[in-house]
Amino acid sequence: MGRIEWTGMQLYRNGSNYDYSYNYALRLDAKSGQMLYDCSFKAPANLNDEIWRCELESVPVTREELATLDALIQGLPLAPPKEPEPVDEDMFICDETREIFDVSVANYKDRSVKKLTAPLRAEQREELQKQFLQLYLKAKDRAPLRN
Repeated sequence: MGRIEWTGMQLYRNGSNYDYSYNYALRLDAKSGQMLYDCSFKAPANLNDEIWRCELESVPVTREELATLDALIQGLPLAPPKEPEPVDEDMFICDETREIFDVSVANYKDRSVKKLTAPLRAEQREELQKQFLQLYLKAKDRAPLRN
């Protein structure tokens, strides 16, 4: 497979505890042509003791800032996601943790979007999270002020 020209990406984990939940997302804004960064995650202890939750919404990031993350994506064996297993109606899970990793590739001619994914080893997930944290540190000062 050749180079993937991706237009969006999400690394997401949801659980009942904020300490283990996070959401990192990049998406191409069709009007401006800029990649926008959204994130929500618990601040690492070494970041800043005053910040508990780091959040950004629609902050533009540059291709240069995405270069390392893009290199990681290019090295993954991306493929269309498999069909989910059927849900067992008799099985009840009160605290289900969900994890999602996907990359979007848009076709502007027919306005379709194809989702790709790859199984991530623990060290790959950690490296992606590290790169998203670095992106947060670069982009946080450009975030619009909230009222």
